[in-house]
Amino acid sequence: MTALVRYRVWCLSWDDEEEYGSDVVGYDICTPYPEAERDVVFVPSTMLADARDAAEAYADYAHDNRDGYECTWPLVFRVRCLDGTTCDFEVDRDFATEFNAVEIKPRAPKAADASKTTEQVP
Repeated sequence: MTALVRYRVWCLSWDDEEEYGSDVVGYDICTPYPEAERDVVFVPSTMLADARDAAEAYADYAHDNRDGYECTWPLVFRVRCLDGTTCDFEVDRDFATEFNAVEIKPRAPKAADASKTTEQVP
């Protein structure tokens, strides 16, 4: 069994220290989803390649679970890497707008509407 990839991430913009952060842990998508653990953010290992990915994953968690949606972005996050070193990342929030087009088909005129279009207006 391979060891889980684990980073520790916290937000410097909130004057957080390491103890207030969370572990960002990569899990194997081919195994059952891990049970929830306090202060652990689980991310599919396919999406957690490096410290930058850990910062983005924690930013997403902070946005949804720590009132990050009320913040002025970008925020600065610190990541403790596997080897004990730390890296700081400025993470900005994108506003993903999606559009869905549905074709509008012309409707057939009703009999009453058809008679109005053929009348001449004085």
